[in-house]
Amino acid sequence: MQKVTPLECVQNVESFTEQNFLPKAPEFFYYGHVDMGSGVFNDIISSGYNTFDWTGYNNQIQQIISGFNSGVAYGLIKSKLDQRIYIGLKKKNYL
Repeated sequence: MQKVTPLECVQNVESFTEQNFLPKAPEFFYYGHVDMGSGVFNDIISSGYNTFDWTGYNNQIQQIISGFNSGVAYGLIKSKLDQRIYIGLKKKNYL
């Protein structure tokens, strides 16, 4: 088992709890791996990728990671498990 990074931890909790904490990354169109001739290949990505200012996006992620700790993760996971477990109903607890 590998140790996860703080970002991966937040992403894992997001996935399990089905909640979004991290900002959505901007999307850019990927044109593909293009043969430019004579064996030279380039990845062609929409022009916005190279000009986008990632500073604000990265700052938001760092703020979320710095405020996220094991207590917060435990509370979110416990809340999700409480929604999924039905006391006394054996058939419902098997997903």
